[in-house]
Amino acid sequence: RERALNLAFVKSPEGENPISVEGVFKATAERMFAAWTTPDDLKQWFGPGPGQLDLVHVDLREGGAWRFAYGMKDGQSNELSGAYEVIDAPRKLVFSWVHTRNFADGRAERTDASKVTITFDEGDEGTLVRLVHEAIKTRDGRLGVGGGWNGSYVRLEDFVARQVLAAE
Repeated sequence: RERALNLAFVKSPEGENPISVEGVFKATAERMFAAWTTPDDLKQWFGPGPGQLDLVHVDLREGGAWRFAYGMKDGQSNELSGAYEVIDAPRKLVFSWVHTRNFADGRAERTDASKVTITFDEGDEGTLVRLVHEAIKTRDGRLGVGGGWNGSYVRLEDFVARQVLAAE
């Protein structure tokens, strides 16, 4: 999977703020919005690499919380969480983002809150899904998040292709 290595979906300069990620997916805006907001869909594609989310909680309303958790690996688990700020289905989704790394000894490291804005623009070729992740404080953090989003987009592309095949 060469594409995952070259960050094909990341459009911003590496490590810069904000991170901009985009891709065109052969599905309607409604279907793409659902892929980002339905727990069963999210479990199938969200995350940069193999494996799956252990927990997906989505309270899809403005002010509602979301939380995704990954199981223990190398003595730590990871949790992503935030709150929905804007829900304009199927055009736009805005939410806060906090990454918490939990260690086996009980310690936890939390990032400061950042912000994710996703727009869904349907056209003749499919739906352009544009993501802007802003206010990540460190370059290392931005590099990690950029790679993570690119990996998620690779998996999202595969998920959409499977959905299309299943519908035929």
